[in-house]
Amino acid sequence: MTFDAAGEPVFGTPIATGTPIAVPSGERGPITAAVEGAPFEVVNRNSGLCLTVAGGSPADGGDVVQGACGNTARGASSWILDPTADGAYRFVNSATSKVLDSASCGTADGTDARQWAWLANACQQWLPTPSGDGGYLTIANKANQKVLDVANCTTATGGDVRQWRSLGNACQQWSIRPVGPSAVTSVSSGKSFDLPGCTSAAGAALQQHAYLGSPCQSYSFTATTAGTVQIRPGSAPSLCLGVSGGSTADAAAVTQGPCGAAAAWRIVPLPDGAVRFVSALTGKSLDLDGCSTADGAKLQQYSTLDNECQRFRISR
Repeated sequence: MTFDAAGEPVFGTPIATGTPIAVPSGERGPITAAVEGAPFEVVNRNSGLCLTVAGGSPADGGDVVQGACGNTARGASSWILDPTADGAYRFVNSATSKVLDSASCGTADGTDARQWAWLANACQQWLPTPSGDGGYLTIANKANQKVLDVANCTTATGGDVRQWRSLGNACQQWSIRPVGPSAVTSVSSGKSFDLPGCTSAAGAALQQHAYLGSPCQSYSFTATTAGTVQIRPGSAPSLCLGVSGGSTADAAAVTQGPCGAAAAWRIVPLPDGAVRFVSALTGKSLDLDGCSTADGAKLQQYSTLDNECQRFRISR
C-alpha cells in the first residue's frame, strides 16, 4: 500500500479472479494446511479400482496407483475435490493431505502421477471433464493437458497411474462417488435435500429445508452402471431418489422409490466446486423449482439451464 500527497492511502486496482500473484511474504510453501470438504472415490472405468496412494504413504512422492476402493472417508482411496477458483481442482488425499501431482511437472507421456505437498502450481491442478459416455470423466492436468491413465490398461491392483495423451479409451475414464453420509445443499438457496417428516414411504417427494442434521438430510451414494450413482436417504436406505415414473417431462418430481433406471444419476463437477446431477434415464438435470428459498420447495428435473437452480454442493 502507498499514500498520496494528501496522506490518503492508495489501495490500487483489484485484479481479476484467477490472476497469478506472488505468495504473501508471511507464508512459506509448501502449504500443508488440512483441506476440508466431502471425500470422493475416483474409480477407473476399465478396472473398477480406485485412485489411491500406494500403501497410504504420507511422504512427498508417494506413488499413486489403482487399488481397492476402501469406501472410508479418511482412507488412502478418498480424495477431496477442492476447486482452485479458475475452473480447475486440486485432488487432496483424505488420509495424507497431499495433492495429486504430475511428477516434476513432466510433460511427456508416461510421466508418473504421485502425491506431493501443495505448491500452488499448475502441475497439481486437474480438469475433470465429462467424457460424453455415461457418467465417466477424463481428468486432464492443467499444465500439460495430458489425462490420468492406468498404465497398459492393466486391471491389477497396484497398477500404476500416470499421464498420457488422450486416447479416448476406458483406461482414461473415471467416475466420482461421494464417500460416506453427506448433505446436499442448493447453491441457490443454501438449503438441504429433505423428505417431508423424514418419511420412509415410497413416493415421497424430495424437497428442500433448512439444515437440521436429521436422517432425511443425510444421503449415501452407491455405484450403479455406466459410472452413475444411486442416492439413498438416511431415513430410507433401501430406497433411492429417482424421477417419478421415469417421466421425461420438465418439472417431473423427484421422489424416493425403487432403485431402478430412473434412480441413476451422473455427477458432473462444475468449475466453482458445485456439481450438477443429471438423470441417466432422461438426460435432464436436478432442479430447484423456481430457485425458491422457501422450506418445502420441491426438487424436480428440468432441461439443463446451467443456472443456480441446478447447482448443488455435497458436504460432510
